[in-house]
Amino acid sequence: RAEPVVDLLRLNLERDTSHRDPALRGAGDADVAKNQDMKDLFQKCYDFLRALTDGNERAQKKLFPLIETFSDHMGVKELNVADTIAVIVRDNPVLCQSVSESTIRKFTDAIKVWGRKARWLAF
Repeated sequence: RAEPVVDLLRLNLERDTSHRDPALRGAGDADVAKNQDMKDLFQKCYDFLRALTDGNERAQKKLFPLIETFSDHMGVKELNVADTIAVIVRDNPVLCQSVSESTIRKFTDAIKVWGRKARWLAF
């Protein structure tokens, strides 16, 4: 059951955005989580969800509505959310066609702010 893990990911993960420089569009460093232990816990949660969802159509359907929530964590240094999101839709044409414009916009905005990262392009 993924519900307790998903509930953890709904908690607020504060990030330090003070280093962002609008002049460096696409060349900036990722935001740093203010609580590293919480960031580490979130990464373990995303690792678990990725393993659970890989090749599991039922889990993909269940987690698909949460993509927007998960994408809020993109851009945090050493927190790989994009791979989990990619696995949620991978090899599932119905879900791929259902990805909202706002989700795609979050990925393009992430590329604009933090630059091209292979994990974002995999989505």
